[in-house]
Amino acid sequence: MTYDYEAPLRHWTQQVNFYENSIIECEEAGKPIPAEYRHGLNLAKASKKCWLEAAKEEMAAKVAK
Repeated sequence: MTYDYEAPLRHWTQQVNFYENSIIECEEAGKPIPAEYRHGLNLAKASKKCWLEAAKEEMAAKVAK
């Protein structure tokens, strides 16, 4: 069974991983971290958090039925 939140949640999880890995690579290479990476990471984390809340609400509604 698939839920409406699965694809967006997976997308934002991938984005969080991408930005975290990109930041780590910059740090290891001794390069400055672009502001876009930090901004993207913050956006991805916030979006993932919203989708997690939506998933919890959807699951709670299904259980309550």
